[in-house]
Amino acid sequence: MLLNKRIPVKFLLGKVKCELAFIVLISSLICFLDQRYSLVTIPIAAVTIFGTLISLLLAFRTAQAYDRWWEARKIWGKILSESRSLVRETQCFLKTDSRDEIEALAKRQIAWNYELGDTLRGHKHFDRLDEYLNEEEFEYVSKHMNSPNGILDMHVRQIRGFLERDLINEFQQIHLMNTVSDLCDLMGMSERIKNTVFPKTYSTLLHLSIYVFILILPFALQEVSIALELAISILLGTSFFLIERTAYYLQDPFEDRATDISVTAIARVIEINILNMIQEKETPDLLEDQGFYIK
Repeated sequence: MLLNKRIPVKFLLGKVKCELAFIVLISSLICFLDQRYSLVTIPIAAVTIFGTLISLLLAFRTAQAYDRWWEARKIWGKILSESRSLVRETQCFLKTDSRDEIEALAKRQIAWNYELGDTLRGHKHFDRLDEYLNEEEFEYVSKHMNSPNGILDMHVRQIRGFLERDLINEFQQIHLMNTVSDLCDLMGMSERIKNTVFPKTYSTLLHLSIYVFILILPFALQEVSIALELAISILLGTSFFLIERTAYYLQDPFEDRATDISVTAIARVIEINILNMIQEKETPDLLEDQGFYIK
């Protein structure tokens, strides 16, 4: 996730380097040919209307993309709250001599947060499961196509065991199961955003429209000098492509990019909070940023 720091120009232009090269090449070629051979003239009003239309499409595109990004951020904010609530409720309902049971559930929840984030980003290497799951639990999870769902299954089995051993009553079991169900719902919401593709036809049409705008813009600027004509073409074309690229990255917040939701950093905060709650002496540090973003 991008931080409130200065974003390098290299990072921004790097996202549109191919488009920028095309703009410079085509605009320079058209400007040169137009100055030499006096090509057709397009009314500036027509190009202005077309540019306004593209601006409206870009505004809608960016708004829809940001809605997806913001929904993902709210989901992970809720995951943070529900993870702490699950451990706190377990501590409240179980007796103090059930410390091992509480620790097992708490550490399994830490593993769930990391594993959900890694799964959404397409990483299936179980990096952090060894640290918080025992051998039997790790083997059980590794057999699941959806490993975070397998961890929630172990939560359910443990909670059912609490009831069978009279460690909690039925009301407390229902309360704990509701929290696990909420976590399952949040996992499903994240997967929905991950697996739902933004309408491809809309993106393609908008992308092609920007290219058409770049091609016709020089023909409407024949009254200005070639240097100014070239500068305007490059500036407007690059701006349109930068806005479009921004929307493109926002629409998919779980792709392991700088603009993504910082699921790993949130999972680290949850890890520290839960370890503090179960009174572990050693806790990891907060995740360090990567300059202008954090994962």
